[in-house]
Amino acid sequence: MKNLYLPFILLLIALNSLAQDGASCDNAFTAYTGTNTFTGTQNTDQWFSFTANQNGKVIISSCDQTASDTDVRLYDTNGICGFDYPIASNDDFCGTQSKIVISAEKDKVYFIVWQNKSDSQESNWDFTWNIEETAWEQGEDCSMPLDAVEASTNFSDHSNATDQWFTYTPAGDGTVTISTCDLTTENTSVRIFTDCDTQVWGDDGCGDSQSYSQFDVTKDQEYLIKWEVGSTFGTYNWSLTFEETATKISTPIAERIKIMKLADHIEIIIPQTDEIEVGIYNMAGSLVKKQKSESSQMSINCSLFPKGLYIVQVKTNTGIVTKKILIDK
Repeated sequence: MKNLYLPFILLLIALNSLAQDGASCDNAFTAYTGTNTFTGTQNTDQWFSFTANQNGKVIISSCDQTASDTDVRLYDTNGICGFDYPIASNDDFCGTQSKIVISAEKDKVYFIVWQNKSDSQESNWDFTWNIEETAWEQGEDCSMPLDAVEASTNFSDHSNATDQWFTYTPAGDGTVTISTCDLTTENTSVRIFTDCDTQVWGDDGCGDSQSYSQFDVTKDQEYLIKWEVGSTFGTYNWSLTFEETATKISTPIAERIKIMKLADHIEIIIPQTDEIEVGIYNMAGSLVKKQKSESSQMSINCSLFPKGLYIVQVKTNTGIVTKKILIDK
């Protein structure tokens, strides 16, 4: 009788082996920390499931391990198939190979999908790739932010395929302006949080691909600034400026002060005769023009200003008003 069951057992083993072909989420191979190797002839995506062994940083990479042109995507569904959007993806991080970095949860199951983009997709697709579980470096995770410096140039580095987190705590109530405008040609993206999960402001943008965010802040409240890796793997400078509320005009007069960009000049009108001091700053926080007047109207020639965004700061005897203007002549 035992011999009668043996063929069926062998058949089940064979069918199970054929079912796990990696061609879909339901038939994903199992991936492990360290080097993973795939050998096959499929002209389709190759699916793997990976269970994190610890909380923290996980690096998934084919860099320097294959000649294939790869693309990688990662899904966070805790082992359940049926989803639409990856939480991380990459193509051509290192030449034609791929790399992503995620914050993983211990014992959670992630799906990793590799795509062969080489011209010779019909031939055997043999490649190795790696999973590394390691500790975060300073600035790579919300729990370990770098210090942001007020009224100075800050530096963000995404060359390790990671986000960059910074912390800033204002000394008073006021307004913070964060910007990469006129500071880089990299495609940047920024988000502002009060804790690791609570976003309070996004990216208003400037130009084609740089970032500009201006938002109100509260004294002694920590703000976390997240520069996102999805937009760039490069390095760039950015600025942070703070204006305290105590110096702002809070009366209806402020609403009647007009700051206008006309053809080749900036026109400033206030509703009463007052001493006016105007400062014009570029998005790096540098003063480019300063002018005083005791009239209720002032005109400032801006015909020689380079194109870009500027902040106009108007000081009167009763306080300060600011406005962002665009020079695009």
